[in-house]
Amino acid sequence: MSTQPHSRAWNRRQFLRSTGGLSLGVLAAGHGALAQEKETNSKAPTLENDVLRVSLSPQDATLTVVDKRIGLEWRQQVSPGFRVAPETVSVTPTTLSAKVVGADATYAVTLSFTKECPHAFDLVLDVPGRRYTVFPGYPFPFIAPGKGWHYVQNTTGEGMLMSLDNMEEIYKPFGWSGGQPWWGITDLKRAMRARLDTFRLPDTKTARNDQTVYAAPLRINYAFFTEGGYVGLAKEYRNDFLRSHPEMRPLHERTKARPAVAHLKDGVYVYLWGENPTENLNLVAEMKTAGIERHCGLLRRARNQPHVMRGHQAVRMGGGKV
Repeated sequence: MSTQPHSRAWNRRQFLRSTGGLSLGVLAAGHGALAQEKETNSKAPTLENDVLRVSLSPQDATLTVVDKRIGLEWRQQVSPGFRVAPETVSVTPTTLSAKVVGADATYAVTLSFTKECPHAFDLVLDVPGRRYTVFPGYPFPFIAPGKGWHYVQNTTGEGMLMSLDNMEEIYKPFGWSGGQPWWGITDLKRAMRARLDTFRLPDTKTARNDQTVYAAPLRINYAFFTEGGYVGLAKEYRNDFLRSHPEMRPLHERTKARPAVAHLKDGVYVYLWGENPTENLNLVAEMKTAGIERHCGLLRRARNQPHVMRGHQAVRMGGGKV
Protein backbone atom coordinates (compact mmCIF):
# COMPACT_ATOMS: atom_id res chain seq x y z
CA MET A 1 0.00 0.00 0.00
CA SER A 2 1.32 3.44 -0.91
CA THR A 3 1.66 6.08 1.84
CA GLN A 4 2.52 9.02 -0.42
CA PRO A 5 -0.91 10.81 -0.27
CA HIS A 6 -0.87 10.66 3.51
CA SER A 7 2.65 12.04 3.51
CA ARG A 8 1.63 14.95 1.31
CA ALA A 9 -1.38 15.68 3.58
CA TRP A 10 0.84 15.62 6.67
CA ASN A 11 3.33 18.00 4.99
CA ARG A 12 0.50 20.41 4.15
CA ARG A 13 -0.70 20.40 7.77
CA GLN A 14 2.84 20.94 9.02
CA PHE A 15 3.33 23.81 6.59
CA LEU A 16 0.08 25.53 7.65
CA ARG A 17 0.96 25.14 11.32
CA SER A 18 4.44 26.55 10.82
CA THR A 19 3.28 29.48 8.67
CA GLY A 20 0.43 30.18 11.09
CA GLY A 21 2.90 30.41 13.92
CA LEU A 22 5.08 32.63 11.78
CA SER A 23 2.09 34.90 11.09
CA LEU A 24 1.32 35.13 14.79
CA GLY A 25 4.98 36.00 15.43
CA VAL A 26 4.91 38.72 12.77
CA LEU A 27 1.68 40.13 14.20
CA ALA A 28 3.14 40.12 17.70
CA ALA A 29 6.26 41.85 16.46
CA GLY A 30 4.09 44.39 14.64
CA HIS A 31 2.09 45.16 17.77
CA GLY A 32 5.35 45.55 19.69
CA ALA A 33 6.70 47.98 17.10
CA LEU A 34 3.48 50.03 17.23
CA ALA A 35 3.59 50.13 21.02
CA GLN A 36 7.24 51.19 20.93
CA GLU A 37 6.45 53.90 18.37
CA LYS A 38 3.53 55.15 20.51
CA GLU A 39 5.79 55.25 23.57
CA THR A 40 8.45 57.17 21.63
CA ASN A 41 5.89 59.70 20.37
CA SER A 42 4.49 60.27 23.88
CA LYS A 43 7.91 60.60 25.50
CA ALA A 44 8.60 64.20 26.48
CA PRO A 45 11.44 65.85 24.54
CA THR A 46 14.11 66.93 27.00
CA LEU A 47 16.85 69.54 27.24
CA GLU A 48 19.50 68.81 29.86
CA ASN A 49 22.78 70.13 31.23
CA ASP A 50 24.76 69.46 34.43
CA VAL A 51 22.27 71.42 36.58
CA LEU A 52 18.80 71.30 35.01
CA ARG A 53 16.62 68.81 33.13
CA VAL A 54 13.79 70.52 31.23
CA SER A 55 11.03 68.42 29.64
CA LEU A 56 8.19 69.50 27.35
CA SER A 57 5.01 67.43 27.62
CA PRO A 58 3.57 66.54 24.17
CA GLN A 59 0.08 66.10 25.64
CA ASP A 60 -0.46 69.51 27.30
CA ALA A 61 2.71 71.54 26.45
CA THR A 62 3.69 71.99 30.10
CA LEU A 63 7.31 72.29 31.18
CA THR A 64 8.79 70.22 33.98
CA VAL A 65 12.15 71.30 35.40
CA VAL A 66 14.26 69.11 37.68
CA ASP A 67 17.01 70.87 39.62
CA LYS A 68 19.55 68.06 39.70
CA ARG A 69 21.59 69.72 42.47
CA ILE A 70 18.89 69.04 45.07
CA GLY A 71 16.44 66.78 43.21
CA LEU A 72 13.64 69.37 43.33
CA GLU A 73 10.99 69.14 40.61
CA TRP A 74 9.18 72.24 39.34
CA ARG A 75 5.89 71.88 37.46
CA GLN A 76 3.55 74.31 35.75
CA GLN A 77 -0.12 75.15 36.21
CA VAL A 78 -1.65 73.80 33.02
CA SER A 79 -4.50 75.40 31.12
CA PRO A 80 -6.63 73.20 28.84
CA GLY A 81 -6.50 73.41 25.06
CA PHE A 82 -2.73 73.31 24.45
CA ARG A 83 -0.60 70.53 22.97
CA VAL A 84 2.68 70.04 21.13
CA ALA A 85 2.71 69.24 17.41
CA PRO A 86 5.05 66.19 17.54
CA GLU A 87 6.32 66.51 13.96
CA THR A 88 7.73 69.99 14.79
CA VAL A 89 9.91 68.94 17.74
CA SER A 90 13.65 69.48 17.34
CA VAL A 91 16.28 68.87 20.02
CA THR A 92 20.00 69.73 19.97
CA PRO A 93 22.49 69.66 22.87
CA THR A 94 21.67 73.31 23.70
CA THR A 95 18.17 73.98 22.28
CA LEU A 96 14.69 72.49 22.15
CA SER A 97 12.11 73.86 19.73
CA ALA A 98 8.54 72.95 18.86
CA LYS A 99 5.20 74.38 17.85
CA VAL A 100 2.53 74.56 20.53
CA VAL A 101 -1.05 74.35 19.27
CA GLY A 102 -3.53 76.41 21.28
CA ALA A 103 -7.22 77.07 20.96
CA ASP A 104 -6.72 80.30 18.99
CA ALA A 105 -3.25 80.06 17.47
CA THR A 106 -0.11 77.97 17.00
CA TYR A 107 3.00 79.31 18.73
CA ALA A 108 6.67 78.67 17.99
CA VAL A 109 8.59 77.91 21.19
CA THR A 110 12.36 77.67 21.60
CA LEU A 111 14.21 76.76 24.81
CA SER A 112 17.95 77.28 25.10
CA PHE A 113 20.75 77.00 27.65
CA THR A 114 23.71 79.34 28.02
CA LYS A 115 27.12 78.41 29.41
CA GLU A 116 27.24 81.55 31.54
CA CYS A 117 24.22 80.53 33.64
CA PRO A 118 23.73 76.75 33.86
CA HIS A 119 20.87 77.08 36.40
CA ALA A 120 18.71 79.06 33.93
CA PHE A 121 17.25 78.82 30.44
CA ASP A 122 15.65 81.18 27.94
CA LEU A 123 12.22 80.64 26.42
CA VAL A 124 11.29 82.51 23.23
CA LEU A 125 7.61 82.53 22.24
CA ASP A 126 6.70 83.72 18.76
CA VAL A 127 3.08 84.83 18.35
CA PRO A 128 2.03 84.43 14.68
CA GLY A 129 1.09 87.62 12.86
CA ARG A 130 1.56 89.83 15.92
CA ARG A 131 4.13 92.48 16.78
CA TYR A 132 2.35 93.31 20.03
CA THR A 133 -0.03 91.21 22.08
CA VAL A 134 -1.58 90.71 25.48
CA PHE A 135 -0.28 87.62 27.21
CA PRO A 136 -1.50 84.64 25.12
CA GLY A 137 -1.89 82.27 28.07
CA TYR A 138 1.33 80.41 27.28
CA PRO A 139 3.86 79.60 28.65
CA PHE A 140 2.13 78.48 31.83
CA PRO A 141 3.36 79.74 35.22
CA PHE A 142 5.43 77.54 37.48
CA ILE A 143 3.76 76.59 40.75
CA ALA A 144 5.13 75.96 44.23
CA PRO A 145 6.45 72.43 44.86
CA GLY A 146 4.54 72.31 48.16
CA LYS A 147 2.78 74.22 50.92
CA GLY A 148 4.28 77.22 52.69
CA TRP A 149 5.84 78.86 49.65
CA HIS A 150 5.59 82.56 48.78
CA TYR A 151 5.08 84.62 45.66
CA VAL A 152 7.52 87.50 45.06
CA GLN A 153 5.56 90.27 43.36
CA ASN A 154 7.12 93.46 42.04
CA THR A 155 4.76 96.42 42.08
CA THR A 156 5.37 99.87 40.57
CA GLY A 157 7.94 100.94 43.14
CA GLU A 158 8.60 98.07 45.54
CA GLY A 159 8.23 94.35 46.06
CA MET A 160 5.92 92.20 48.18
CA LEU A 161 6.17 88.69 49.58
CA MET A 162 2.75 86.98 49.53
CA SER A 163 1.64 83.51 50.61
CA LEU A 164 0.78 81.18 47.74
CA ASP A 165 -1.60 79.41 50.10
CA ASN A 166 -3.86 82.48 49.73
CA MET A 167 -3.82 82.99 45.97
CA GLU A 168 -7.06 84.99 46.03
CA GLU A 169 -5.21 87.84 47.75
CA ILE A 170 -2.68 88.25 44.92
CA TYR A 171 -3.57 90.66 42.12
CA LYS A 172 -2.31 89.83 38.61
CA PRO A 173 0.09 87.05 39.62
CA PHE A 174 2.63 85.52 37.25
CA GLY A 175 2.77 88.59 35.01
CA TRP A 176 5.08 91.50 34.32
CA SER A 177 2.93 94.55 35.01
CA GLY A 178 5.13 95.86 37.83
CA GLY A 179 8.00 98.30 37.77
CA GLN A 180 10.57 95.49 37.56
CA PRO A 181 9.89 92.81 34.94
CA TRP A 182 10.31 89.69 37.06
CA TRP A 183 8.41 87.54 39.56
CA GLY A 184 9.48 84.65 41.70
CA ILE A 185 8.49 81.80 44.01
CA THR A 186 10.40 80.97 47.21
CA ASP A 187 10.19 79.07 50.48
CA LEU A 188 12.61 81.70 51.88
CA LYS A 189 15.54 79.51 50.82
CA ARG A 190 14.96 77.70 47.51
CA ALA A 191 13.48 79.76 44.69
CA MET A 192 12.73 80.23 41.01
CA ARG A 193 12.51 83.44 38.99
CA ALA A 194 10.82 84.40 35.70
CA ARG A 195 12.29 87.54 34.08
CA LEU A 196 10.89 89.16 30.94
CA ASP A 197 13.72 90.35 28.67
CA THR A 198 11.62 91.98 25.94
CA PHE A 199 9.54 95.16 25.79
CA ARG A 200 6.19 95.49 27.52
CA LEU A 201 3.74 98.29 28.29
CA PRO A 202 2.68 97.55 31.88
CA ASP A 203 -0.93 97.67 32.97
CA THR A 204 -0.57 99.56 36.25
CA LYS A 205 -4.28 99.52 37.14
CA THR A 206 -5.18 97.73 40.35
CA ALA A 207 -7.61 95.38 38.62
CA ARG A 208 -7.33 91.61 38.48
CA ASN A 209 -7.54 91.47 34.69
CA ASP A 210 -4.00 92.11 33.44
CA GLN A 211 -3.94 94.02 30.14
CA THR A 212 -0.16 94.46 29.89
CA VAL A 213 0.92 94.65 26.23
CA TYR A 214 3.98 92.63 25.16
CA ALA A 215 6.23 92.92 22.13
CA ALA A 216 6.41 89.69 20.14
CA PRO A 217 8.29 87.45 20.19
CA LEU A 218 8.47 87.28 24.00
CA ARG A 219 11.73 86.26 25.63
CA ILE A 220 11.51 84.94 29.20
CA ASN A 221 14.46 83.84 31.32
CA TYR A 222 13.76 81.21 33.98
CA ALA A 223 16.31 80.65 36.75
CA PHE A 224 16.32 78.21 39.68
CA PHE A 225 18.11 78.66 43.00
CA THR A 226 19.03 76.30 45.82
CA GLU A 227 19.49 79.07 48.40
CA GLY A 228 19.15 82.82 48.96
CA GLY A 229 15.35 83.19 49.02
CA TYR A 230 13.74 86.44 47.87
CA VAL A 231 16.81 88.50 48.83
CA GLY A 232 18.89 86.35 46.49
CA LEU A 233 16.36 86.87 43.71
CA ALA A 234 16.55 90.66 44.11
CA LYS A 235 20.36 90.62 44.13
CA GLU A 236 20.43 88.39 41.06
CA TYR A 237 18.16 90.79 39.17
CA ARG A 238 20.30 93.76 40.18
CA ASN A 239 23.51 92.04 39.08
CA ASP A 240 21.98 91.05 35.75
CA PHE A 241 20.68 94.59 35.22
CA LEU A 242 24.16 96.00 35.82
CA ARG A 243 25.69 93.48 33.41
CA SER A 244 23.17 94.55 30.79
CA HIS A 245 23.84 98.27 31.40
CA PRO A 246 27.63 98.64 31.81
CA GLU A 247 27.29 102.42 31.59
CA MET A 248 25.85 102.41 35.11
CA ARG A 249 28.70 102.98 37.55
CA PRO A 250 28.96 102.52 41.34
CA LEU A 251 27.91 105.49 43.48
CA HIS A 252 31.46 106.31 44.63
CA GLU A 253 32.53 106.70 40.99
CA ARG A 254 29.54 108.82 39.99
CA THR A 255 30.08 111.29 42.83
CA LYS A 256 33.46 112.30 41.39
CA ALA A 257 31.74 113.92 38.43
CA ARG A 258 28.56 115.00 40.27
CA PRO A 259 29.15 115.47 44.02
CA ALA A 260 25.45 116.07 44.75
CA VAL A 261 24.75 112.43 43.89
CA ALA A 262 26.42 111.52 47.20
CA HIS A 263 23.23 112.63 48.94
CA LEU A 264 21.61 109.41 47.66
CA LYS A 265 23.66 107.36 50.13
CA ASP A 266 21.83 106.91 53.45
CA GLY A 267 19.31 109.49 52.28
CA VAL A 268 15.54 109.73 52.68
CA TYR A 269 13.42 109.53 49.52
CA VAL A 270 10.54 112.02 49.62
CA TYR A 271 7.71 112.92 47.24
CA LEU A 272 6.86 116.62 47.41
CA TRP A 273 3.20 117.10 46.50
CA GLY A 274 2.74 120.68 47.73
CA GLU A 275 0.33 123.08 46.06
CA ASN A 276 3.21 125.50 45.42
CA PRO A 277 7.04 125.62 45.71
CA THR A 278 6.89 127.47 49.04
CA GLU A 279 4.95 124.64 50.65
CA ASN A 280 7.51 122.11 49.40
CA LEU A 281 10.47 124.16 50.63
CA ASN A 282 8.86 124.58 54.05
CA LEU A 283 8.65 120.80 54.35
CA VAL A 284 12.32 120.46 53.36
CA ALA A 285 13.26 123.04 56.01
CA GLU A 286 11.33 121.08 58.65
CA MET A 287 13.16 117.92 57.66
CA LYS A 288 16.53 119.64 58.04
CA THR A 289 15.51 121.00 61.44
CA ALA A 290 14.54 117.47 62.48
CA GLY A 291 18.10 116.33 61.69
CA ILE A 292 17.64 114.84 58.22
CA GLU A 293 20.76 115.91 56.37
CA ARG A 294 20.51 113.71 53.32
CA HIS A 295 17.37 113.45 51.28
CA CYS A 296 16.13 113.06 47.75
CA GLY A 297 13.11 115.26 47.11
CA LEU A 298 11.01 114.49 44.05
CA LEU A 299 9.03 117.56 42.94
CA ARG A 300 5.80 117.19 40.99
CA ARG A 301 3.52 119.81 39.46
CA ALA A 302 0.41 120.81 41.35
CA ARG A 303 -2.83 119.58 39.82
CA ASN A 304 -4.06 123.08 38.97
CA GLN A 305 -0.98 123.92 36.91
CA PRO A 306 -0.57 123.24 33.16
CA HIS A 307 1.17 120.13 31.76
CA VAL A 308 0.13 117.98 34.68
CA MET A 309 1.08 114.78 32.85
CA ARG A 310 4.70 115.76 32.38
CA GLY A 311 5.49 114.05 35.68
CA HIS A 312 8.89 114.56 37.27
CA GLN A 313 9.98 118.19 37.03
CA ALA A 314 13.12 118.37 39.14
CA VAL A 315 15.13 116.40 41.63
CA ARG A 316 16.91 118.11 44.50
CA MET A 317 19.22 116.35 46.88
CA GLY A 318 19.99 118.03 50.16
CA GLY A 319 18.94 121.34 48.71
CA GLY A 320 21.42 121.16 45.79
CA LYS A 321 20.22 120.63 42.24
CA VAL A 322 21.68 117.60 40.50
